Amino acid sequence: MQRRRCNLLAAAIDGSSGVSSASGKGDGGNRAVAKEQMKSKNMEKKKIGSLKRVRGDQVQYRCNMISFFSTMQRVKEHLTEGHLELLQQTPFWPLISAFYSGAISEDQCKKSNTDIGNIIKCYNAETMGFEFGTTSASLTTEDVAEILGLPLEGQEVRQLKGKQKHISDFTKRYFEEETLLLKKMVDDALDAAIKGKRKTDVEDVARLIVIELCATLLCNTNHVVSWNLVKYCDDLENISRYSWAKAVADFLHESLGKRTRKSNGYSVPGCVVVIMLWLCESTNLIQPIKGREGQKPAIVKWSVWELHFKLGEIDVADIGLSF
Repeated sequence: MQRRRCNLLAAAIDGSSGVSSASGKGDGGNRAVAKEQMKSKNMEKKKIGSLKRVRGDQVQYRCNMISFFSTMQRVKEHLTEGHLELLQQTPFWPLISAFYSGAISEDQCKKSNTDIGNIIKCYNAETMGFEFGTTSASLTTEDVAEILGLPLEGQEVRQLKGKQKHISDFTKRYFEEETLLLKKMVDDALDAAIKGKRKTDVEDVARLIVIELCATLLCNTNHVVSWNLVKYCDDLENISRYSWAKAVADFLHESLGKRTRKSNGYSVPGCVVVIMLWLCESTNLIQPIKGREGQKPAIVKWSVWELHFKLGEIDVADIGLSF
């Protein structure tokens, strides 16, 4: 991805490097040349900025399955029965176990940001549905629960975004000096907790894995982790009281609504990959992976990459014919 971005920028520079060589005599000629060179440089900057934005339009759909997949690959050999027992008590275990057991492969974590962008353009913020030609279809909380294996019933999760630091014994152990929490800091804390010998380390590993899951897949807001999210994940005793399916669905719909209302906005936080999985589950565009037809959560049944190739064969408006 980085190499391709560099190639694009190089192409932009090469394409705009033909600066006019017109010159004149004396200061007037020099000023003319300087003016022409400045104009060319400005055009070059504008062109490069435009290319960056095009790439940004593709890459800033922030849900990242491969990130959590990589986290589980890194730590699963170090997880003890104590860790797994605590994780099984969380509402996220069906999803975590899919990554832990290998039911979700690296290939299943691949997604096309172009596909996601095209589908998101069909979102109607007023109806909270997707319009494919004459067909309107809605991604519901029930769909999110079925696809991700999250609880449908429970108390409402209030305000997952928040900059005010959550202070607890847990955050003091790992993030005492931090005011802005980055994903890299959570990665480092998880590595430290797994190697740790304190009594609290076993519970902290469970907390940090849940934070990783939410921050990279379910309620992704780029590299910054919300302190409100940390607050919910810190409380392992009460974390199962909430409807996490509704929290994930509401977070995504809010992000989609803001995106479609902004003329210059393209950054969409939230679990955007669930949109593609919903298309797999709700249409006849592709078939489940052979042998997984009845497995749950539904995320393990589908190859989003296979959907990518199917979408390349049809117009976006024709998706409505597959419901």
